[in-house]
Amino acid sequence: MCEFTVYLLEDNSESKTEIAKEIFAAMSKDGDTLLMNITGNAQIVKGAFIEEVSTLKQELILRRTPYI
Repeated sequence: MCEFTVYLLEDNSESKTEIAKEIFAAMSKDGDTLLMNITGNAQIVKGAFIEEVSTLKQELILRRTPYI
């Protein structure tokens, strides 16, 4: 099974912060992103969208933009 490490980019920054490991599912819901890990626990990342997914690197990159 492919599990991802999830990184978050804030606004226009290119500096990424690791926020989760062993994530196997991600979905957008109402402007947020829901992450599920291998134990079934869910984590919501408010105001973030999926910017990039790499199965080769096993990385999922989210970007959070400020609410206007």
